[in-house]
Amino acid sequence: MTVRDSAGLTHISFRDILPRTSTITLATNPAGLQLTLDGQPVTTPIQIVSVVGLTRTLGVVSPQVVGGVSYQFSSWSDAGAATHDISTPATDTTYIATFNAQQQTLQFGAASYSTGEGSGSLAITITRSQGTSGEVSVDYAANGGTASERTDYTTFIGTVRFLNGETSKTLTLLLTEDAFVDGSKTVNLILNNPKGAILGGQNISTVTIADNDTTPSSANPINETPVFVQQHYHDFLNRAPEPAGYQGWQNILTNCPPSGRDANGNYCDRIEVSSAFYRSPEFQQRGFFVYRFYSSSYGRIPRYVEFMPDMARVSGFQTTAQEEASKVAFIEDFTARQEFKNRYDALTNPRAYVEAMEAAAGVVLSNRETLIAELATNQKTRAQVLRAVAESAEVYGKYFNQAFVVMQYFGYLKRDPDILYLNWIETLNQTGDYRVMVNGFLNSSEYRSRFGQP
Repeated sequence: MTVRDSAGLTHISFRDILPRTSTITLATNPAGLQLTLDGQPVTTPIQIVSVVGLTRTLGVVSPQVVGGVSYQFSSWSDAGAATHDISTPATDTTYIATFNAQQQTLQFGAASYSTGEGSGSLAITITRSQGTSGEVSVDYAANGGTASERTDYTTFIGTVRFLNGETSKTLTLLLTEDAFVDGSKTVNLILNNPKGAILGGQNISTVTIADNDTTPSSANPINETPVFVQQHYHDFLNRAPEPAGYQGWQNILTNCPPSGRDANGNYCDRIEVSSAFYRSPEFQQRGFFVYRFYSSSYGRIPRYVEFMPDMARVSGFQTTAQEEASKVAFIEDFTARQEFKNRYDALTNPRAYVEAMEAAAGVVLSNRETLIAELATNQKTRAQVLRAVAESAEVYGKYFNQAFVVMQYFGYLKRDPDILYLNWIETLNQTGDYRVMVNGFLNSSEYRSRFGQP
């Protein structure tokens, strides 16, 4: 500043003129979320020196996902709107934005799907929103509609699991080709029993299957090699065929001589191909795996309505790790069922527990004492002991033929066995000739009527 008197003399003096300021602190609850200041994003907590009286605009980012968790804005500590102006106060002040963590949501990717009867399969999507942290799961099933599980689609039931970070899963609804002129059919799909999440509004979806037949026909689609092979994947492995296997089985049948034997004298006809699906490692490790739990625990055959959902839980395209997780989940569910609890919960003594399973299965386990000791010393859980019994060589050998027969009813006829299944077991035990049995089911009018005129 310069001062001049009347005589013209001057004096210069320097002074700092500074505005009044205060510190604004922006924070969130929970800590570490993003806000905006004057329209620019900032990560909290943050401190800003501002001129007193200066207008600043506070805002939120909502929803926002941090660490796989979705957060929704709730309120500001000064009761302002999500985005609002403040006049910088004369004293240091903290503004806190409170957010609520949102529960993850699982739902179908669409409220409805449509496809043609001849498509073979339909992809169904389940989506995960409002965060992706941790593992969540949900059960799915077909529940009602005008379509029939026996003639229009394959059992659709199971549990889908989302690993950390996963946002969607694709399931496959397997469709059956037939020659009936019966118009479009519907299948209602539902989600239930979510774990670690909640159901979204789209937890029911309707599938419309358009008929591809317009006039009655005496031709039966199951006579066609591609349909025959595809249906075996559906009925015995509960999945769509992989391209190489699908073509490979067709090639075997197409190149099989009228004698039904190849150049090496090995059978290559429909009977042999059909039986190969039951005898395949995939079915043995999945379908027969499930079957043996009923033999080991209850000493009885499973019912169709029990077995098909259980098999569906461990079937399909799965990695080794996914298959193992599916098996563990199945066993946990199996041991929680009322029939199992009624039979075994009172048997708290390890020896009594193991020997009761031996008695139910009708076998003498070579590793009985080991299992008893492992259960007594907590090296194995009761569920793990059950699995060891079910996977034992004794149980496998005793029930292989029985399961082979029962699966003819489950796979071909889609129903429980009648009393004649005992005759088939006796024949198989005495002769080992499975071809007579498979031929009987494969060419029965009951089986062929699933697809058209017998």
